[in-house]
Amino acid sequence: MPHRDYSTIPDYQPTEPQAFREAKWTAYRDPLEEWEREAKQASLRRAHNSFRLHESRVEQQRRSKQQEILRTIEESQSREVEEVEKLLASMRVQQEEEDRVLKEAHEHRKRNLWERVDQALALEAQTQARAEAKRLEEARKRKEEEERWEAERVAAEQRRREEQERQAREAKQKEEEERKQREEKLRREQEEKEAAEKRRVEAEAAATQRAQQAQKEAEERQKNQRWTVWTSELQQESEELRGKSEHMRKAVEAVDEGEKPRSVKKACSDARRAMRKALSTISRELSVISRVAKQCQQFFAQAIEADMDAYGYLLHHYGATIVERAEEVTDFKDIYPIAHCTKLLMTEAGIAKSIGNAVYFAIIRETWLVQAVKPGKPEGMSDNDWEREYGKRREDEPSLAYAARVSNYMALYAALCQSDIADDDGRVPPQYTLDALWKRLISLLNAPQDADWLTPHVVAAILQVAGRRLEEVYGEAQFAKLRAYLLTLCTPEDDNNPHWLGREDALDTATAGREKLTAILKGWGDDKLSNGREWEDDVPGGAYMTIESASAGQDASDMMA
Repeated sequence: MPHRDYSTIPDYQPTEPQAFREAKWTAYRDPLEEWEREAKQASLRRAHNSFRLHESRVEQQRRSKQQEILRTIEESQSREVEEVEKLLASMRVQQEEEDRVLKEAHEHRKRNLWERVDQALALEAQTQARAEAKRLEEARKRKEEEERWEAERVAAEQRRREEQERQAREAKQKEEEERKQREEKLRREQEEKEAAEKRRVEAEAAATQRAQQAQKEAEERQKNQRWTVWTSELQQESEELRGKSEHMRKAVEAVDEGEKPRSVKKACSDARRAMRKALSTISRELSVISRVAKQCQQFFAQAIEADMDAYGYLLHHYGATIVERAEEVTDFKDIYPIAHCTKLLMTEAGIAKSIGNAVYFAIIRETWLVQAVKPGKPEGMSDNDWEREYGKRREDEPSLAYAARVSNYMALYAALCQSDIADDDGRVPPQYTLDALWKRLISLLNAPQDADWLTPHVVAAILQVAGRRLEEVYGEAQFAKLRAYLLTLCTPEDDNNPHWLGREDALDTATAGREKLTAILKGWGDDKLSNGREWEDDVPGGAYMTIESASAGQDASDMMA
């Protein structure tokens, strides 16, 4: 039975019978097997030794390479350090050289300075010596001159006394002659004054007679042709105010384009921006309105003291800003606070004419309807060109937007005309009285103004803003007749009344204005219209607040009016 070697099987654990058999058959050790076993063990040892030798050599090579790398790095660092040391050494040498040069230059300057000091001291000593010699010489000459002057003074004193005696005699004679001339002059002046007084009395009597005659003629014309007279008065008033507006325009040009100092131009620009900012804060609170009016009054007072052109410049921009604020209004109740601020400045700040004219000029620059006198259309001019030139219609502006903008201007004017102050008080310009508003309303209802398609819109604005006040002043009976007449004017193509409002334009815009006016007239008794002060009921106070007077009743606007 062949020998089976189970020792080569991993984890082999022989059973006891198997171990017994193996012990029986392996009791004898074969030399060949022993040799093979030893040979294997020796080969294994050599392999282990060779492997350990190889690892040792690899480790040695690795350490050698590492040392070589370290030596390379150290050599590189050493070279860099040497280069840095060389650079520092060269810099130290250069610095030492510069220090040496600076030191030599300093020493040279110091030597030059002391040399100049020594020269200056020597020159000063020479100057003092010459000055002393000059002083002594001048003292000698002065003494000689004083002795000569004394002799001349004695002689001059003698001549002066003689001259005084002669002049006294001549003055006495001249005074006597002048007294006679004054008496003669006073006599002639008294005669001329008496003659002038006589001429003045005669001229006043003639002027009174002419005035009475003119008044009589005006009353007669008013009885016969009241509407025509009012139109003429409005035209004359517009021409006068247009002439006054030139002063304000020239003031603006003087500030913007003139040779005013830069400080004046900057102050004007800053005041204009501050005033626009203040006016943008106007609300329905009376305290806010009073504060804004007081701020504007302070700007105007400072401008009056500084430069009249600056005053005119601020007036121009105040009027433009007020008109811009009115243009932005969508509810006529918001017109009253804007107008209230202007009325405070007109009635309490002492600048009534200037403020009133500035706002009026700004309004008439935007529309002719506030003047209530329609400009004529030149021959050959189209309706669109006329609206842009005289109606101030903007490019590509829709008709309803144009009508709303113009209505806002008329609403602002109507709100300004509502004042509790008497017309002869002097604090309200004549174009802002209820009488002026009434004349404009009547003029708008007269030809050719009544035919314009904007007329029903602006008439509706007047009645909506100031209708209650006009009815209160002119009486309910008179106003009832006016409302009835307006209703007939709102009926297009009425055979009984061919002069219906807005007849020049058959489009929907004029129709919308007539419908709005008709609704206001028919709803007159419903108490839906503004009385001009109802906005004050929602705020504390409700009274006409005042601000401090700027000039104790003296209107600074006389210089601009």
